[in-house]
Amino acid sequence: MKRTITNPHRVNHKLYILLVFFSLMTLVASLIIENTQDSNALNTFADIIKNLSYGCIASTIIAWIIDIVHTKNLNKTANTIYDSIYGDLQFHIGAFVATWAELCAAAFIEKNYYEEKNTWVTWYEITKCNYNKCEPDRQVSLLDFFYKQLSQAEKEVTKSLEYLQSQRYMLTMNNAMNEEIESILSDFRFEFYALHLDLTRRDDPETFWMHMDAITKDLVKYIENWSDIHYYNVLLFKPHGFFSDLKERINTVLISECINSNKNNYNQSELKKDFGNKISDIKKKAKQNSQGSSSAQIQIATKQIQEFYCQPCIMKNPDILLWRYTKLEKNKKTWDSFLIPILLPVFTFESLNKMIQMVITDTDIMTHSLKSIIQTETHFQTVCYIFAVLSVIVACLFVYYFVKVVKLIINSFAPSPDSIIVENELCILRTLLNLNKITLKENEENERIQILFDSKD
Repeated sequence: MKRTITNPHRVNHKLYILLVFFSLMTLVASLIIENTQDSNALNTFADIIKNLSYGCIASTIIAWIIDIVHTKNLNKTANTIYDSIYGDLQFHIGAFVATWAELCAAAFIEKNYYEEKNTWVTWYEITKCNYNKCEPDRQVSLLDFFYKQLSQAEKEVTKSLEYLQSQRYMLTMNNAMNEEIESILSDFRFEFYALHLDLTRRDDPETFWMHMDAITKDLVKYIENWSDIHYYNVLLFKPHGFFSDLKERINTVLISECINSNKNNYNQSELKKDFGNKISDIKKKAKQNSQGSSSAQIQIATKQIQEFYCQPCIMKNPDILLWRYTKLEKNKKTWDSFLIPILLPVFTFESLNKMIQMVITDTDIMTHSLKSIIQTETHFQTVCYIFAVLSVIVACLFVYYFVKVVKLIINSFAPSPDSIIVENELCILRTLLNLNKITLKENEENERIQILFDSKD
């Protein structure tokens, strides 16, 4: 999960590179002087400079390595401090937004919401909708219940914010607070202070819900701005399950980071790699659970991949689906795609063999010219060895690609479980992408119809 402040300490690589560069230049200059001047004094001076340059290069490299290790340890400590300091506030903000699910399940127990999974904003909307359907007498008791529970959650968040404010100087000195974090904390302080005033005044129901709508809207924005917890807005959870469903949280963090990277272009390659690793883990677990049965492996993996892709937070983001689909299609290889890699080593191997034969038999004009350039017999033999090594490398390439082609041909007649799972994944992705297209067209059509009706009115 991305931190707002991560690895605050940096190694000054430019300084070390410059020191090594200038030391090397000094070393080269001393060697030139030593080889071109006959003066004993100059040679002695050049020898001193040469030894100093060797010492500078060695000490700079050692200092560079020590600085890298030291900075790595400092960053590890700084990240631990950051997590421990801000972890309390993040927990209490999560507990506050999760309160709406708990209020909904407890207040409307007859509807049995304990098995439902929703985002915290959806839980808020469900609670508000159910409240408005209740009788006036019950609304009074429910509102009192809401005030008490929300006040308790608000006090914990306010306490964490006050503590961080009191430690502001210490946090800044330890690189655990910057302008971005200050702005984020300021927004939360303002919002929870406004909430505290609303809960203290105990306004009428209409005013209460009007203020709650505004606070909920602001909290969505502020949570989104804090990269550490922006996944809170898309996390699906049951009542009392905001922190306990670890699997759902990990999936949501991964997906949320992927979505955020598409918006902000932040560390996309690493996040996409993690997304691919998630699918790979599903395939590995399916293979372990199948007990050697190929059909069971295919069935388990396909079902789990389908469940993974059918999560609302993934389905609503066609960019992720399209990226994965394109990657799988690109990675699909047929035997004919390896024709050039196979034929190229064959022709190269043949050419190298001819060159080696010409060099060994000494019967070609090119060989005589090569020998005239290479004056010693030792160097000439070295060239022959190089040609031989190149021939071996090319032969290995040919074998490698030939084996790949054989595997692909065999797979085309008897597909492996992995290739079938990939085809099934492509089918799932195609279906979801088509659904997104249909939904998009329907939305555009509805907007067009709405515009027509508005113009008629």
